[in-house]
Amino acid sequence: MLKELQEKGIIKCEQYNEMPIRVEYSLTKEGRSLLPVMDAMSDWVAKHSPKDLYTGRHFDKVHADDFK
Repeated sequence: MLKELQEKGIIKCEQYNEMPIRVEYSLTKEGRSLLPVMDAMSDWVAKHSPKDLYTGRHFDKVHADDFK
């Protein structure tokens, strides 16, 4: 899957000449353009999940009105 994302230009891979070998993956500009879409999907999941089940980073934003 990582290789496919790399081929599509969504992520980039940087390998370091260290022992043990270290590899870092990061989003490209194209990949970062997907963040609003991923945030919207995460918000939807938080909104449609039981409050006692979901604990993602969007939980407080989506359920803020429930705790007033």
